[in-house]
Amino acid sequence: MEEIKAKKKPPTAKQLETDAKRRGGYLIPLLETRVVQAGKELLVNKTKVGNAQEAAEVMKPLFAGLSQRCYYALWLDAYFKPIGASLIAAGSKTDMSVDEPYLFRTAMQVQAVHFVVGHNHADQEPLEVSQADRVHALALRHTARMHGLTMLDSIVYARDPDLWLSVAKSTNDAETFSVGESVQLGDGITAVKMPEMEEDEIKAAMQEVDRFMSGLIDRIKAGAFKMGPGNAPGSSNVH
Repeated sequence: MEEIKAKKKPPTAKQLETDAKRRGGYLIPLLETRVVQAGKELLVNKTKVGNAQEAAEVMKPLFAGLSQRCYYALWLDAYFKPIGASLIAAGSKTDMSVDEPYLFRTAMQVQAVHFVVGHNHADQEPLEVSQADRVHALALRHTARMHGLTMLDSIVYARDPDLWLSVAKSTNDAETFSVGESVQLGDGITAVKMPEMEEDEIKAAMQEVDRFMSGLIDRIKAGAFKMGPGNAPGSSNVH
């Protein structure tokens, strides 16, 4: 009669830990990251952000009364419904550095599919979209695609947040995310096509993408990911 052998029980976590220590192993912490509500809320009366005008209206309260430059992201789900907003960077009255790795980490944590960014020119009258704004927006959109995200637009606000410009359209009467030829995203909404740029602007944008990716790789190697906005390798100046 064939002998029936008892199945060996799988080792417990404690046994595995003891065995690892015996072979010179050591313990490392199990880490988790969480999205923590900032204690403030943004009143939104839109169930879907379908154009630059609506995006600007939703984000406008974030820039009311500011005397310094700030950079916010408005997060949208797959149906373009606002699901949250985050302060990405804050600077002086005339300058600001944007930490793109923090922006994309936050986008992943809140499970955003699309997003709109906005910042203010607290010192500038009249309001205008600078070359740096356009280059940064193009580089950011390109990098967003590599993360499986869609950046729909970048809104620039004056001291008075009732005055704003769409980087995508570069006019005060922006009515849609699309400019000229566009890409359908579903439900009648189109992805933004950036205004025609000069060759030197396109080259600068691509250099911005390369610089961002190099900085991101350096930070990964150095283990320098931190939970919060800040100035670090991989950050960009927005003027």
